[in-house]
Amino acid sequence: IIIGQDSPKCVNEDISESCKYFFEKSDDYNLLQFLLCNKCILVEGRTEYQLINYKYSQLANEENANIEKDNIDVISCYGKSYKNYLEIANGLGKKICVITDNDKKQDFIDEIKKENATNNYIKIFTDDDIANWTFEVGLYKLNKEKLENMIHVQKDGESYKDKQVLGYMLNHKADVSYDLFGKNHEYELEYPQYIKDAIKWIRS
Repeated sequence: IIIGQDSPKCVNEDISESCKYFFEKSDDYNLLQFLLCNKCILVEGRTEYQLINYKYSQLANEENANIEKDNIDVISCYGKSYKNYLEIANGLGKKICVITDNDKKQDFIDEIKKENATNNYIKIFTDDDIANWTFEVGLYKLNKEKLENMIHVQKDGESYKDKQVLGYMLNHKADVSYDLFGKNHEYELEYPQYIKDAIKWIRS
């Protein structure tokens, strides 16, 4: 039984068997954090998790913006498992946004636009351009010159077509995100608009 914003909800009556199984075998902490939070941002992985926690004020376009004072929790879902959280969230009345990759799927982009138009509490944010199919690609395009100077790859290093730096970013996501967004780093980078839009919506 989950206590929502206004009333209790018995999940056994509402969620699918696959969703029940997901939470039965997953870490209890994420579920507890999700149920107790006031507002929540669900992200696919560690890259976006670190970005939002360390660059929140820049993304919010407000110098003193603080994610804790705004009562917003960020949960990393390790892929597309955010759908299980959304299944539980239906009817709870709390604001939840998802930041996810479009994975080069135009039909996915079209589908979430329709869903966003009909749900006041849950919104999914992704890049509108399938060419920016994952966060690192969009970030690289917005900051190519800076990233080429900041990230050093050996000449025989990993490559993504002719873009060695982008290849390194894609193959070492956790290390790169820590280097770029960690609390001890103050790199001035531009970030994808859909992430800024997500922060603006969840704060409203």
